[in-house]
Amino acid sequence: MKKYLYLVCGSMLALAGCTRDADVEPARPVESGKVVLTGLSGEVTRTGFGEASEGVVPFRWSAGDCIWVGDVKSEPLESSGEKGAFVFESVAEADSYDVIYNMTGSAARTASIPAEQTQTEAGRPDLGRNGDFGYATADANRTFVLNHATSYVWFDVSSADVTARLESISLSVSGGHAIAGEAVFAEGALGACEGSSSVTLNFGEEGVALPTQHSDTEVFAAMVLYPADLSEATVSVVYTFADGSVYMQSRAGRRLTPGGTLRISATIAAADCKRDGVFYLTENGVAEEIPESVTYLKAVTLGEGKLAAADLSAIASRLKAGAVLDFAEATYEAAEFPTVFSRKTTLREISLPCNILTMPSTGTYATAFYGCTGLETVALPDGLTEIAARAFSGCSKLVSVRLPSTLTSIGEYAFYDCKALADVVVPEKITTLSRSLFAGCTGLKSVTIPAGVKTIDSGAFNKCSALESIELPEGLTTLGSQAFMNCSALKSVRIPDGVTAIPNETFAYCSVLETVELPSALKTIGNMGFYKNNALRSISFPETLETIGTNSFDECHSLADVTIDIPVVTDYSFRDCGCTTIVLGEKVTEVGRNAFYGYSDESGNVKSITCRAQTPPELGQTPFDGIGKNVEGKKYLYVPAASYEAYEKEWASVIGQGYILEDISDQELTDGVWYRVSREEKWTTTMPDTFSALYVRTVGEQTISAEALQSVVARLAAQSVPCLLYTSPSPRD
Repeated sequence: MKKYLYLVCGSMLALAGCTRDADVEPARPVESGKVVLTGLSGEVTRTGFGEASEGVVPFRWSAGDCIWVGDVKSEPLESSGEKGAFVFESVAEADSYDVIYNMTGSAARTASIPAEQTQTEAGRPDLGRNGDFGYATADANRTFVLNHATSYVWFDVSSADVTARLESISLSVSGGHAIAGEAVFAEGALGACEGSSSVTLNFGEEGVALPTQHSDTEVFAAMVLYPADLSEATVSVVYTFADGSVYMQSRAGRRLTPGGTLRISATIAAADCKRDGVFYLTENGVAEEIPESVTYLKAVTLGEGKLAAADLSAIASRLKAGAVLDFAEATYEAAEFPTVFSRKTTLREISLPCNILTMPSTGTYATAFYGCTGLETVALPDGLTEIAARAFSGCSKLVSVRLPSTLTSIGEYAFYDCKALADVVVPEKITTLSRSLFAGCTGLKSVTIPAGVKTIDSGAFNKCSALESIELPEGLTTLGSQAFMNCSALKSVRIPDGVTAIPNETFAYCSVLETVELPSALKTIGNMGFYKNNALRSISFPETLETIGTNSFDECHSLADVTIDIPVVTDYSFRDCGCTTIVLGEKVTEVGRNAFYGYSDESGNVKSITCRAQTPPELGQTPFDGIGKNVEGKKYLYVPAASYEAYEKEWASVIGQGYILEDISDQELTDGVWYRVSREEKWTTTMPDTFSALYVRTVGEQTISAEALQSVVARLAAQSVPCLLYTSPSPRD
């Protein structure tokens, strides 16, 4: 005989004889420094169910209840009743108080509705312990009536012949709706909840006996749920008894409103309780045969019953558009999940059997859910250790997936092109993010990578265009090519010190990447490593750097300064950058073809080039052409003084663009008048007594005084041989 789950919305009325606000004397501090706020039982007040009347359930305060004002918690109530006097030791006097009831979440003003709830006695629900959450404002009389943001289910169950004690009631919903979890309270309602789509109410080790008949006055059992619109969902309920038998029922759901109560009635006959076999719950009830068409199906296995490969094949062949499959309370005949659902575009939601350990692949495109373009939600069982390559590749509507903590391996391309996937928490046992693991996940905004990850393989996050930030673990040692290529929303990244190589195109086309912190032991940057990072403003290379590849920072238009000290500055490495200064270190021996070539309007702003190498580096074809085309005024090429003549010859193409050859040491001069007797000597502010040549430079606003000039003339006249006098202003003038 088929059984159905009836959901009846119970209306909320004031408890008969309930004390009204006008009947209550204003509460005052009972002791100096104490404040008492009195909660009344109203139409929507519920921390415990009272005795129903004509199908209406009144609600009362319960012993042990507490409320919060801000982050201050009251003393617990000592007894249950229609009124609750809540005492605060340290709340300041005020005209009104904003009250929160049962702030059980991990943060302030947060509700936490557990997926595992408890009730130790029949007829005595413990809503407070199970996540009940309410709010109110205490008036000038310091009284309030609680409003509630959570929803409730009243189980009205009876049996004339079931003698076994009830151990638990499990309620689950289709459609990926969260009915348990954490949610932040704001503006009179709970925010989004990301949690469980099922709740189990446990009755302890001894269980509870079923009443022999229905009651419209006593609430046998109740659970707290997160409000959700279940009007298009299917609700399934499983009653588990101490003798191993199970009773099941299911049907279409209803809306769960904040503060509302849904009444679920069931008359359970012993003959309808099951002990062994495979059973299917659908929107039409419970059956032992797979229906001809599958829109919603929940499988439950009992005793020795197991889902067979033929069962899953049959189910896969009968799926209708938007199909929802729940195998979470079923056992499959093998630990490996088959590939029968591959390319099933009508599948919308699935929960895998509880005993599945691996999701293998039988070929490149023959994996568990490859190409399931309609799949939105998947629940993986705890105990799962492996997800095969391409397991969810092409599941373009997949919104969420919880990866179990037992996972040790996720294959390449496993979530490739899952465009709707918004956030992922990678389990702690994963050490490698495989090739193209999340490539093409254009909606991915948040990724949590565990500390144990050592390798992020090639293309792992390629084209994750919504990813704005990512924290790489300190133990990371290896990055693959194109690992973060085309992450066009990524703004900053810190690469851990264990990484010694950034391969080809690792961060190419990250168009808004502004800041990059390179690892302290970095040795190489590959070809196009940071190509077209148009927002990158600065880069600091560690002393350990040995090589950079071609086009490594090509078209980084916002890069203001480049300071680099490696043997070879490769072809196109800084082409068309927006830098204003270039500093080449002593190690530089070669500057490659078009290394700094400026061909667009964004480049051509280099005011100074500094090269510290004593021997002029060899220049490839047009390495500096166009770099100063936008500069108004003087442009300078700073080199070691002893190498002037060599640079004049070897770097004539640079000087020919209008760069004035200057001594590197000139850059260190402060305001004043400076003297030296040769280019090789250091500048000094004291005029030498004798010289065969004299260099004089003014810096800043300083000028040579008439007295100083006369002193120079006098010392020139005193020389026995002809002397040379060189004067020049600072390049800053």
